[in-house]
Amino acid sequence: MVLAPLAPGQDSASLYPSLKGWTFSEDETVYNPDNLWDVIDGAADLFLEYGFVDLHVGRYHKGEDSEIKVELYRFDSMADAFGMYSQERNPKHAFIDIGVQAHREEGVLNFLTGVYYVKIMTHIRGQEALDAMTTISKSLNTHLMQENKWPRILNLLPEQQKHPNSEQYIARNFLGYAFFRQAYVAQYGNDKTFRIFVIAANSSAEASSAFNEFVKTSPGGAIDTSTFEQYSVRDRYNGLVELLLEGNFIAGTVDLEDRSLAKTYIDDILKRIDTFTGNNRISK
Repeated sequence: MVLAPLAPGQDSASLYPSLKGWTFSEDETVYNPDNLWDVIDGAADLFLEYGFVDLHVGRYHKGEDSEIKVELYRFDSMADAFGMYSQERNPKHAFIDIGVQAHREEGVLNFLTGVYYVKIMTHIRGQEALDAMTTISKSLNTHLMQENKWPRILNLLPEQQKHPNSEQYIARNFLGYAFFRQAYVAQYGNDKTFRIFVIAANSSAEASSAFNEFVKTSPGGAIDTSTFEQYSVRDRYNGLVELLLEGNFIAGTVDLEDRSLAKTYIDDILKRIDTFTGNNRISK
């Protein structure tokens, strides 16, 4: 639940807190899906895939040479905001506890809070700049009054051998297929990496249709999904894919050749789905 989204007609200046010792100004242009290309031409399409709503750009000033720029990207949902944030974070970043999560490096601090993906940047260098960006980000996080939680569906991804901070939300065209949407995925493995994913379809019928469409890509062709929960597809683009269909969820491993280990993960996901949905399954 988002606690305080920007209401239609609300003064956008209220998005930004006042900070002692800093003056504030906001760019006149508020960017939306029609003009986002004017400011981030190369990346606009990706932002639009994730339900981008608008972008406000503010600037905090101290003296003549100290400026910290703050970009507030608002999205349709918390999942979309996480998705865009997850596309741009690097697991090797230095992560700090602000909002849902923040990461920073020299001159940059980005964080996720509710439906907002916030980017803070400055040409100033050194510890003083890092401290200033951190202060601004904490004030923004409090001021925006968003719910700071990871998407619940991430709980369906197993923990064993998962790479920290590798989770992503893929809104469209997961594995290169238009029928695979709303996928949560993470990197796994030690010597050889592979992926595990969970797709939360809008209905069991939609999940079954997507599952069957993907199985058609295998040499065995389509199957009767009413009698199969698990299936293996050697996909020409993604290697071996082990699949699970359960209600409105599709889950599986990608490019994991150890089928015994893949089954262990599939069984783990199935138990997690049962817990997630409150299903008291009788062991098969």
